[in-house]
Amino acid sequence: MLLSHPNYSLKDHLINTKSRALKKYKHPKLNHFDGEIINNILKIISLSHDFGKSTTYFQKYIRGEKVKSSLKKTFSNIFFVDKLYN
Repeated sequence: MLLSHPNYSLKDHLINTKSRALKKYKHPKLNHFDGEIINNILKIISLSHDFGKSTTYFQKYIRGEKVKSSLKKTFSNIFFVDKLYN
């Protein structure tokens, strides 16, 4: 089972996040937006926001296993994203 937090499954976390996001959207101040489009966007964002937690690195980390941190890889990823969007 994939975890999002200790003793909490990633699947349950994503489903609960989606439910909370959809409840918040029903707030009267947000009703001037197209409901179906916003609901679909909220579902996609809330169900995919923590995909990084499915990595082997994170799953070892959340279970308390020793993990090797790659600072070089982190900087490479930051550089790539910066070049991609700027």
